[in-house]
Amino acid sequence: HPGEYNGEAEDNGNVVSREQDRPTPSTGPTTATTDTEAKVTATVEQPRPTKKRKKSKKKTQITFEQFEAISNAIATYLRSLENDSNVSMGENDEGKLGSATATPKKYVTWGEVVEWYLEQCEEQIGDSLEELERMRKLTNLVIRRLIDVDNILIRIGSSEAATSREEEQLTRIAVHPNFVA
Repeated sequence: HPGEYNGEAEDNGNVVSREQDRPTPSTGPTTATTDTEAKVTATVEQPRPTKKRKKSKKKTQITFEQFEAISNAIATYLRSLENDSNVSMGENDEGKLGSATATPKKYVTWGEVVEWYLEQCEEQIGDSLEELERMRKLTNLVIRRLIDVDNILIRIGSSEAATSREEEQLTRIAVHPNFVA
């Protein structure tokens, strides 16, 4: 049809195929001298490598309500521990320390928070090991997001992110001081 590009160009009424003008696929960059040639070379497909492809990660999706429920439960739990430690340290109503025998705050680890949350969801999980692992993974993902993206939780005593899952579980965490639930 007129006006449609089919890989051929007319040259004074004669049809000239661009197949012979196309460069062969190479590993280096190709240079085009004209716009028409650039369009033609852009349609050439490079051979695909025959290497085994990595397995694509399956995305975990949850509703906002689920995320909010998990994050609020964790933040409330951590704040209650923080408030309990303030009271046990002898802090009075004005926020001043009342005794010299105050002990430093004890922060909980990431793993302890996950275990606490899983205990709270024990009825929902039931006896299913698959559901337990799914909830553990979900809770870890939510905590990771609360630390890295939302900045609701902070790492205590470490300036860098943990390099392995085991180190991550040993990281002490707390609610950011500026977070208001």
